[in-house]
Amino acid sequence: MSDSAERLRALEAALGPAVVASVLEGSFAGRDAAVAVLEEMLAVKVAAEGAAAAGDIADVDVRVARMRARGAYAWASEAELRAALEACGGDLDAAEQLLLCLLEERDEASGKPPGRRRRRADDSVLVAAGGRTLSTLRHPHWRPRASYALCASEAPRGPSDDDQTTLSLSPLSSRSVPVPPDLRAIDDVQTLRSLAYQLMRRQRDYARLAAAAGGGAHGRGNSAQAARQVGSRLDAVEERLAQVLCADPHWHELDLHGLRLDKALLVMERRLAQAQAAMEASGQGVCRVRVIVGRGLHSDKQSNRMLPRVRAHLQCRGVRVHTDAHAGTLVVTLKR
Repeated sequence: MSDSAERLRALEAALGPAVVASVLEGSFAGRDAAVAVLEEMLAVKVAAEGAAAAGDIADVDVRVARMRARGAYAWASEAELRAALEACGGDLDAAEQLLLCLLEERDEASGKPPGRRRRRADDSVLVAAGGRTLSTLRHPHWRPRASYALCASEAPRGPSDDDQTTLSLSPLSSRSVPVPPDLRAIDDVQTLRSLAYQLMRRQRDYARLAAAAGGGAHGRGNSAQAARQVGSRLDAVEERLAQVLCADPHWHELDLHGLRLDKALLVMERRLAQAQAAMEASGQGVCRVRVIVGRGLHSDKQSNRMLPRVRAHLQCRGVRVHTDAHAGTLVVTLKR
């Protein structure tokens, strides 16, 4: 048996077969590089034995090791990898986007051309974790393509247990979507959500038909046109649902079912603005808002992709947020 195989068996016994397989699967830098990463993980695990958060540390270590094993982040320190993962709630895709933004910023600082992407004042996000700050100069993919309504009154930072950032909330600006009369007559939230889910399924079906048409330009064009029409109707239903949700006087709870990510973030910011205004008018010092995101049962892949992005969005704005005991629910804490 070779030395490499013996080392892998020892690492499997210490770290578990699942961890070893995960790192080997994500490694594009070769078997030896993966073994070196696993040995670093073992050293961290040994040093962390007896710590109360050993389970969390191991989970973060697996993700950091997978990113390191891909060989694309040799320029980033381990603290930066951990900070990006923390800020994005462990979402590897969002963390990688943040790191790409950080790399672009470093290239620009060193005199390299920044590329063609336009930069605007509201394109920067500050993520603070572990005493380090990542400053990104372009949109991570989970951010909406619209101006933010939620702006921290100081440089956003990761909220601690004893402190919540005071928020300065400005009016929303988003793309205006006309709502036809038949939808304006609907005030029932559940009816609008049912319509939205039906249209989402139809849009996905037409998109699959267009993809399956392959070289058949006529069939592909018809399916794509039908998908666009369904998409326009879905935009209108989503806009009406947002209007009804924002008109609800019960701001202590917000249910985002039936909304896609961009619209869900805009509605959440408007509701948080209403919650903060109500809190200040009543003279209260702290208020909590339950944000129901869901478990992803209506998504195309049956996975909850919205919750980590909503949580990362709030954390990047310096808002204190934690996961509720009920699956798919976040609790947001605002302070005067």
